[in-house]
Amino acid sequence: MSVQQKSAWYSLGIGLLTLAVYGVLRAVAGANVAPAAMSILALTAVVPRAFPVTPDERERQIERRAEVFGGLAAYLFLVVAGMLVWLTHFRLDPPVVDVGVLPALITGAFVAMLVVRSASVLVLSRRPLAAGD
Repeated sequence: MSVQQKSAWYSLGIGLLTLAVYGVLRAVAGANVAPAAMSILALTAVVPRAFPVTPDERERQIERRAEVFGGLAAYLFLVVAGMLVWLTHFRLDPPVVDVGVLPALITGAFVAMLVVRSASVLVLSRRPLAAGD
């Protein structure tokens, strides 16, 4: 298993752990305490980089494609979540959105990017890349 794959497994675990802790905190302690799960994302700063590795061309291509997929997932999350917030608060008088929505949107986009990027690295490294990729 390459360092790139180990890092992807680690990041995928952190992203899924954040989602699980957020769900449990929301169910047990309520919506005001649940954003504390976002602090778990700080663990992504310590992604294991035990050995300095010079990536080959295939690993660079995989990383590039995974970053594109992760960026698309984050953008899609922001658009869909933003539209859902707008739809649910559009008819209120006055149309007010809770302050806690913005950190949840940003964190949700980061988790979506992290999970999709990590899963993409793992999937793409298992299959051969085509000549034009």
